Amino acid sequence: PIGTQRIVPLSAVLIAVAAGVLASVLAASRSFADLHGKRSIDAVYQEHGDVGESFDRGLRMRLLAAAGALAALAAVLAIAVPVATMGAVAALAGALLCAVPTAFVVFMRWMDALARKLQRNMLVVALIGARSTMTRSVAVAAIAAIAVFGTITLRGARDDLIDGLFAGYADHLATADVWVTSAGRSLTTDSFQIEPAVLARLRRNPAIASVRLYQGGMYDVGDRRVWVIARPRGDRRIVPASQLLQGRLQQADARLHASGWVALSTALAKRYDVGLGEAFTLPTPSGPQRFRVAAITTNLSWGPGALIVNTADYRRAWGSTAPSALEIDARPGITPLAGRRAVEHVLGRDRGYDIQTASELDREFRGVLLEGLGRLSQISTLMLVSAALALSAALSASIWHRRRRLAAYKVQGFRERQLRHVLLLEALTVVGLGAGLGAVAGVIGHLLTDRWLELTTGFPAPFSLQLDVTLASAGPVILAAIAFVAVPGYLATRVPPGLGFQP
Repeated sequence: PIGTQRIVPLSAVLIAVAAGVLASVLAASRSFADLHGKRSIDAVYQEHGDVGESFDRGLRMRLLAAAGALAALAAVLAIAVPVATMGAVAALAGALLCAVPTAFVVFMRWMDALARKLQRNMLVVALIGARSTMTRSVAVAAIAAIAVFGTITLRGARDDLIDGLFAGYADHLATADVWVTSAGRSLTTDSFQIEPAVLARLRRNPAIASVRLYQGGMYDVGDRRVWVIARPRGDRRIVPASQLLQGRLQQADARLHASGWVALSTALAKRYDVGLGEAFTLPTPSGPQRFRVAAITTNLSWGPGALIVNTADYRRAWGSTAPSALEIDARPGITPLAGRRAVEHVLGRDRGYDIQTASELDREFRGVLLEGLGRLSQISTLMLVSAALALSAALSASIWHRRRRLAAYKVQGFRERQLRHVLLLEALTVVGLGAGLGAVAGVIGHLLTDRWLELTTGFPAPFSLQLDVTLASAGPVILAAIAFVAVPGYLATRVPPGLGFQP
């Protein structure tokens, strides 16, 4: 998840084009229902509302049955075939689309009863207009639903992934007040040399309570580039609490303080097919070493996998005494900033070290991570922009198509201001329905995507119900509907009343 290189393979382009063509075919397929052999030639003129705009009950029931089948498929894929969870998300999106016509009918009946009970005449007229152009209204609701669904799914999963990674790195740094790393490499993966006399001066400094050597780095373990984390036994905690998946935290820490124990990430536990407490052989630079599994963690932000050992086992197996960081605790009453200044005084500013407090190093990591995962935010934003353009086209066409009905309303005594009010209420009702359906399905899609991320990447993505993301996704869609109704609505309501008498 960290990096700046962006690769768009040809397969992704072909899938996008194929999906666009399929969507266009499905959007144009409504007319084929009129060609069904069992329908009479003039069946379209017997429908309620505008000609060719009706969804008959049989078609709605078939679509609802398809929605149920797709929802069941999504559940089966998510439960029985976890690696196919993204297929379950796609099936859920299909179920959402197929459910929109039935939801539209039920919602409009409920809204009509409420409007009549409250004597909201403009709303009653708006609902009549939406129901008379049902095909167009369903299309607008479906666009809004998919936009909100996709945005909540992507943004929710991104935020959960970021929260999980943030928590993991904060745990990683919480063992010390001040960190010293090699210059320009502040992620504690590159080793460096430091003179014993310098370490002795650090330990004698009155502001410093303790200095510990943290070791490790990136190593080839078998066929994987693995992040090896070697923790000194004096650390407050060796296993990061937020990343623990299997095992008891206190017991795992106690075992890792002893010899011959290791905490494995999920990727390596699967690679060596071992579980909690089991022994396995790990290839190391000094030869095969026998370890037992003290805990199983997430992949600690590194896809190929990570492992945690104590520094004594690391020195024996990897044959290195060079630190990749210094962990420094300030004395009681000394702030981390004061501790950092004390370290700088001993080491100097131009010795090739980065000297940072834990909070400063954490902020640096967060900045790198947010930059690396920024593409997910861009994708969800692009989805909203695409939905806004689609809503613009659909709403504009729907309003312009109904100029004759608007002219008839003028003949009945409606003023232009009232007609614009009616069009606004109609757009808000239809788009609001779609956004509501998309929000409900989006929460489920968000949950499934979190699960897929954890299963396939091993990264932490704890699910959280994010109302702010839901509102931030539905809000722009509804605001876009208001904006897009304004111009075509203003022009359409200026239609001359005489148009209502034309055939």
